[in-house]
Amino acid sequence: MSDAVSGGLGRPLLIFTGILVAGQVVLYGIGQAFPDFDMPSSFGLVIAMVAAMSGGQSFARATGRAFTGGEKLRFSLTGVAISIALSLATIAGILAWYGLPLSTDMLALVMTGDPAMAAEMKPWLPVIFGIGLLIGWAVIHFGAGVGAKGMVKRMAKEAARNG
Repeated sequence: MSDAVSGGLGRPLLIFTGILVAGQVVLYGIGQAFPDFDMPSSFGLVIAMVAAMSGGQSFARATGRAFTGGEKLRFSLTGVAISIALSLATIAGILAWYGLPLSTDMLALVMTGDPAMAAEMKPWLPVIFGIGLLIGWAVIHFGAGVGAKGMVKRMAKEAARNG
């Protein structure tokens, strides 16, 4: 019995992570190919939504059902943790490449691009990150549920059509 069939979330989270990484690589490539293109920060949420929907679809395809409330909560909380870890690793890697430390000062500067604005924003970082975590969790939670329910409906239609 696979881990998804027994209620495990390993494969759906692996798919979520793969799509999240691939989406960020594509965004980076677009940024490199078109340096004057002002990329909205909401693209990250769009990628997270697509990744969560794909993870939900994977779960539904493996189990034949949508998430239970607890499974969706575990998926979304783990997805947020994965997103944070990938983001911090990426930022830390970029800063290390330039010989800069990962600190709250540098995070504020990376977010704003302006030292004066970064200094004003630094005390608000916990609030900003807290709101970001809630938004990220909501997007992943919603996306996973929609993806799983959509796949269950699609599988039911296919089963009805095939007899």
